[in-house]
Amino acid sequence: MNIFKILFSLSIILSLFISCESSSSSAGVTSLLPFISGGTDSGENPGTGGGGSSNCSNGTIADLIGTDDTDPEAISKDFSGNLYLTGESTNDLGGNSVNSYKNPFVIKYRSNYLCKEWTIVLDDPAGNGGTTSNVFADSNGNVYVSGLTNGNLEGKTCSGSCTFIGKLDSNGAVLWIKIFPEVFSKTNIALDPSGNIYWVGSTGAAINGQAATGLNDVFIQKIEPDGDLSTTVRLGNAGTSTVPYSVTIDSNGNLYLAGLTGYTLEGETSSVSTNLFVTKYNSNLALQWVRLSSYTNMVGQVGSLYPRGITTDSSGNIYLVGDSSIQGDIDGQSGPGFENIFTMKYNSSGTKQWTRTLGELSGSAGAASGGITVGPSGQIYILGRTSTVSFDSVPKIGNADAFVTIYQPNGTKISTNRFGTSGTTYFPIGITYGGSEGVYFGTVISNVTYDSKGKIISL
Repeated sequence: MNIFKILFSLSIILSLFISCESSSSSAGVTSLLPFISGGTDSGENPGTGGGGSSNCSNGTIADLIGTDDTDPEAISKDFSGNLYLTGESTNDLGGNSVNSYKNPFVIKYRSNYLCKEWTIVLDDPAGNGGTTSNVFADSNGNVYVSGLTNGNLEGKTCSGSCTFIGKLDSNGAVLWIKIFPEVFSKTNIALDPSGNIYWVGSTGAAINGQAATGLNDVFIQKIEPDGDLSTTVRLGNAGTSTVPYSVTIDSNGNLYLAGLTGYTLEGETSSVSTNLFVTKYNSNLALQWVRLSSYTNMVGQVGSLYPRGITTDSSGNIYLVGDSSIQGDIDGQSGPGFENIFTMKYNSSGTKQWTRTLGELSGSAGAASGGITVGPSGQIYILGRTSTVSFDSVPKIGNADAFVTIYQPNGTKISTNRFGTSGTTYFPIGITYGGSEGVYFGTVISNVTYDSKGKIISL
């Protein structure tokens, strides 16, 4: 979780509805409206958005998730249009008992996104707790979740803290759990069209018989649908740390990875010590290309570009969103804030097409990105959080708000929409395109009483 989340400690009071402010830089574009809370656990019809049956005995997408100490971490959509949310909670979610401070959970919503189909809480009998990082589903409806556990999980032994990957069937039953005794840095998973899992992280130790090249290297492990390890590759350079932040796989099985590295990586070089890297691997994990990006401010300070999300479109273009660490222009685009958000587009050959920035010069307040997704028409949706009084000409609603900015494929900005509730703080955690149902993002919502709840918001 980010630093703001630590400072506010994750909390909320029950809000009756979510506010939205919008600015549009393109005439004739309809403002995006939020999904208004209104459903109850007794199956009350939430009214607008989501569409479908009012018979939702397990609750609806309009419900707040948890009563306190509930932290969503990731959101995704499967091939049939079902929606999945993962995170960790101290609450008894959906009748699932919780034995620890925070247990990992997965929630599935039916393809019309209205009704909650099931909630699964992974069992931690000793009460040591755990967290999640990603969730995806394959074409058969099987669900894959990754995270960290601080003890045994679903009958699998862990001494201390371990990384885990789990597979559930379409009904939420656990098929297998893989426990890795090491705690790897920046771990993520992605899924290819055949249901293979790609587990990405960083380590300075040997892994699967492959020794380290640098201080810390990226590793990519391909895991077959039955949980068996297939292939391991590493990416790094002597004397430096190479750390992954975001990964995605396109419809052809190509893997794209973004992270941070030093002066050089796989023949690509830079004059500064900290660089954003973007790489492409084919479906056999053969490296296709590496690209580096960096920036400095007017007085020569080197900034860092932290990638927070990566995705592709149907033409093989790659889109990347992230945060900058200091004021300064990025690829000639203004970066006025103390923390700015950048969006970059590359073509399938790795040639950068454009860069766009968002930021406001407003004291020490800044902005942080939370994810990226692309719709079938090629529109790019950027998720983020800001506490500035005005962000992209949209006024502040709560203590800190979520926002979604939309770009056309050529980089022209369409609009920025801000979401919040007076007196609360939003921590957006991921965004996904839901086909005819629209765009959805997940968020943690908190207030000064230090309780936290989850929420899914539709555009």
